[in-house]
Formats: sequence, structure tokens, C-alpha cells
Amino acid sequence: MPGFLTDTTHRARSISALFAGVGFSATGFIALITVTPLAAEDLLGDARWSGLPSALAIMGTAAGTSWLAAVMSRHGRRRGLLLGYFTAAIAALFAALAVGFAIFPLLLVSIFTLGAGYGASRLSRYAAADLYDAPRSVLAPFSGRFCSSPRKTPPRLCRFPA
Repeated sequence: MPGFLTDTTHRARSISALFAGVGFSATGFIALITVTPLAAEDLLGDARWSGLPSALAIMGTAAGTSWLAAVMSRHGRRRGLLLGYFTAAIAALFAALAVGFAIFPLLLVSIFTLGAGYGASRLSRYAAADLYDAPRSVLAPFSGRFCSSPRKTPPRLCRFPA
């Protein structure tokens, strides 16, 4: 673990950034899954294939998680997360253009790519766990929320193996 992350201030900032990134990307992904069937039906004029973009987004997430995990193992978690979020942002731009110009194949490719970028959000939990020592890494991202004051929480909730 890098030395600057032993400081609780840096660790808290990193956890907050990870939490915000996951929150925003999950909100966007839920909106994507909700809206793309409607856009697909509009573009095609038929509801028969309207679920295809959502299915491709889920498959893109599965493929992207594997791809980003390989990137993170070679280049570190930070670069992998940045690459994933950047990929998702660019893909969202292309998805908007595809809907605006009524190009269904571009919509499919961009939605799959956006799902791949969303894989970064799914991998953020491992980056959060890496910020803590091994015995505490399982529950550490949540300990500040539950164990900030021993008087307010049950003692067994705040015990970590030594």
C-alpha cells in the first residue's frame, strides 16, 4: 500500500471519490437500461428488437469487467478505472449521436461499449478494498459509516479480525 494512503485523510478522499464515481455511473447505467428500449423502438418502428440494446449493455459490462481487470493488473487500478470511465463517457456521446441521427447499428455498438466502460464501476469495490490492510479490507469501506462512534453501534458490528 502506498505510504500516502496510510493517512486517513487521503484514504477518506479516495473512498469518497470511488463512492461518487460508482453512484453517478450506476445512476447513468440504470437510466440507460430504462431509456434504450424506448429509443430502439422509436428508431426501428417496432418493439420486437427493443430489448437488444439493454442486453448488449449487460454483455458489455461482463466483457468490460474482464478487459478492465486485465488492464488493472498490468497498469494499476487507477489507470484501469480512468480508462473505464473515459470509455463509458465517449460511448455515451456516441449513443446520443446514434439516437439523434437514427443510426441503430451505431447505437448497439456504443451501448455495448458503454457497458464495457461501466465495468469500471463494478471493479471499484476492489480498489476500495486495496486502500486497507488485508484483515480489514473486507469491511473497511463500510466501517466509517457504521463504526464512527462505538456508543452508537453494536460492538460486534465493529470488530475486525486482528
